Amino acid sequence: MRAVSLSCVVFLAGGVLIPVAWADDCTLASDAAIAQAKVPHAVTRVTSVPGKPATEVEMIFVADRAYTQTNGTWQSMPSSAQDQIATISAASKRAEQTPHTCQKVGGGPINGEATALIAMHSETNGKASDARIWISDKTGLPLKSEIRLSSGTVITDDFRYTNIEAPPGAK
Repeated sequence: MRAVSLSCVVFLAGGVLIPVAWADDCTLASDAAIAQAKVPHAVTRVTSVPGKPATEVEMIFVADRAYTQTNGTWQSMPSSAQDQIATISAASKRAEQTPHTCQKVGGGPINGEATALIAMHSETNGKASDARIWISDKTGLPLKSEIRLSSGTVITDDFRYTNIEAPPGAK
């Protein structure tokens, strides 16, 4: 499976939830996803499934590579900004076919930085998903996202944009 960050798709059983533009209020989210694909960034993803220990994955996107650390081991794969933007665009078109809402609901500081908060709700095959994305007012880049699935699973991504380098010893 290809490692992706906010700018790409989160696949769900029976449907797709993507944190990109679904309505006029979400242009900010779509623009942030595309902007993120164009800059080096790192993501710490924590997935919490009810009844199981949380799992954490670190992802780094630099130049034309994506690096993923799982259980202490780094792996790399090709990942260009152009490929990520194409994935965003395709997923956005698919999302237009599902019932959804998207609304800017304010914001608040993330790591001391002012943000806009976008709240999204999607229903696919009778399963609801909710996402929240905090986007920097200063840079237009996402700083955090949280996706809550109807199963109770929660996926939280924290994004970083400074001092991003390929991990030492990554294959």
